[in-house]
Amino acid sequence: MFILSKHPHSNPALESLMVSHETENFEVRLYPNLGASLQEFVKNNVQIIDGITNDEAGLETYKNRYTSSWLFPFPNRISNGKYTFENNNYELDINEKALNNALHGFVFNKHFKLIEENTSEDSVFLKFHYTYTGELAGFPFPFQLNISYRITLNDIDMTMEAKNTGTSNMPFGMGWHPYFKANQFAESVLNFEAFSQYEVDNKMIPTREMQLAHELPLTLEDTFLDDCFLAKTASTTYKTDGYNLKIDFKPENEKNFIQCYTPPTRDCIAIEPMTCAPDVFNNGDGLLVLEPNESYRWQIKMSV
Repeated sequence: MFILSKHPHSNPALESLMVSHETENFEVRLYPNLGASLQEFVKNNVQIIDGITNDEAGLETYKNRYTSSWLFPFPNRISNGKYTFENNNYELDINEKALNNALHGFVFNKHFKLIEENTSEDSVFLKFHYTYTGELAGFPFPFQLNISYRITLNDIDMTMEAKNTGTSNMPFGMGWHPYFKANQFAESVLNFEAFSQYEVDNKMIPTREMQLAHELPLTLEDTFLDDCFLAKTASTTYKTDGYNLKIDFKPENEKNFIQCYTPPTRDCIAIEPMTCAPDVFNNGDGLLVLEPNESYRWQIKMSV
C-alpha cells in the first residue's frame, strides 16, 4: 500500500509531500511551493533524482540549478529577454545576468495548490494547479497550469497541461529540468536517437544546427555536455551504477528536443526533455501557440 504524508516546514517554500510504500524501500518527495517539483526519488536504497536538501541550503541549490523544476512558459533561454510575437515587442526579466538572458520561464518557484489526490494499493495520483493572471509586462498572457503525477513502484507518469485563459493567442514551450545521480559517472551511458544538435554562441543561444559532436550511445567518461539535441524519437535512456532509466515524452514530433548538461561535480547529469529549442520565442523552432480557451497536454513517463 502506498502512503502519502504531508510535511510542514517553518519556511513555506520547503513544505513537502512524501510518497512512500508500506513494504518497499521507496520514497518520492514533492514540493508544491517550488513549482510542484519532484526533488527526491529513492528506490531500493538507490538515489535516482539528485534533488535539494530540505533546508535553506537546498533552496539556494534550487535557485542556482533549477533542480527538477518545471519550465514554463519557455524552457532554457530567451536571448536578452526580448522577443516579438504577432507584431508586438516584449521584454522578459533577466534572471541569467551573466549572459543577459531570461532563463527557464517563471513558474519554477511558484505556489501550486494540490487540487486532487488519490492513494491506492498500486499507485498515488497527485494534481497541482497554478493560475497566472498575465501581470508581467514581458508575458501578458494569462494561463492556468496543471502538473500531475501518477506514481507506481516502476514508473512516474507526469503531465503538464496549460490552458490559455486570455483573449489573445499565447506563445509557449515546456520543459523539465531533472538531475540524475551517478555513483560511477565515467561508466554511465546516455543514449537516444539524435540526428543533429545546436551550435551556440557565447550566450548559449543557438545559431544553427550542426552534426553530432559525439557518437551515441555515449559513455560519459570525461565528456562535458551543455547541448540541445534534436532527436528522432521522444525517448532517452541512461544507464548508471545501480539503475537503468528511460524517459519517454509525448506528443512525439518531427523534432524532439533533449538538453543534456554535465555539472563540474561529475556526480550527476541533467537530462531535460523539452517541446522546443532554446530561444524559441525568437527562432520559432518548436514554438507552440494556444488560442483563447485552448489547452495543451505534455506527458512524460519515467521508468526505472
